[in-house]
Amino acid sequence: MADYIYTLEIRLTPDQQRGVTLVQDAARAAGMNVYLTGGAVRDIISGFTIRDLDFTVQGNPLKLQKDLEKSGVKVQSTDDDLKLLYLTLPGNVRAEVAMARTERYDKVGKPPIIAPGTILEDLRRRDFTVNAMALSLNPGSRGLLMDPYNGAADIEAKLLRVLHNYAFVEDPSRLIRASRFAARFHWPLEERTQQRYDSAKENNYIEYISDRAIGYEIEQLAYCADPRKRRLAQSFKSALDDCQGRYRRPQSADENTAADERLWLQSRSGAGGALLPYRAAQRQRNI
Repeated sequence: MADYIYTLEIRLTPDQQRGVTLVQDAARAAGMNVYLTGGAVRDIISGFTIRDLDFTVQGNPLKLQKDLEKSGVKVQSTDDDLKLLYLTLPGNVRAEVAMARTERYDKVGKPPIIAPGTILEDLRRRDFTVNAMALSLNPGSRGLLMDPYNGAADIEAKLLRVLHNYAFVEDPSRLIRASRFAARFHWPLEERTQQRYDSAKENNYIEYISDRAIGYEIEQLAYCADPRKRRLAQSFKSALDDCQGRYRRPQSADENTAADERLWLQSRSGAGGALLPYRAAQRQRNI
């Protein structure tokens, strides 16, 4: 395994480094193994801007809340079902602390059945190989990269690859996420991933994407750097158009509620519009 401790130190801002230390120390005090995971690791390795920090602990992160608050961390919201903390660390650094978990999907587009798991099981449930990596923050292994699906190689090749054949079937919101990542990074889908993407669209799995997931994807557009927003918004609009009119403009007050009108307008305006009123606790994240 590669040692990324130097990369970790030079790629994080001073505020982000302090935030890592706060979460790391709180987890250690609680006897939990802790890892930097997901999009944070992807962006550290790829050189893209690190917008927020994603932590995964082997244990219940809700037990860390009091200690984190004593250290000056603001807990924005929690998710008791997924065992998630949504934080603002000192210096206005956005972060999430999640429980390492397994996921099992029984129906297309429905929330998975979750259970506590190991860090390797947690990486296995993720969407793309570039998001299925973890950096250890534990004594004796700090800075070691866990990359069981060769995500670093796909970053070097600038490719987006799903972890398994049924990725888009189990969670169709990954169809929109694939479009967003491809537009943001200028990375194409790997050949077999593209085939599975096309097949899922042809079989209308995109119709199973929940409003919550769409709201989250719109929110992510707003966090992107300004030069990328137009391209990302166009990509997102194209993906929404595949929903066969689910978000067509309402013709009358009887047809849809005012909330539906607002959702339609914001989905069409891209990241330039106001954020949808989705709380962070409503997310079902893989990045």
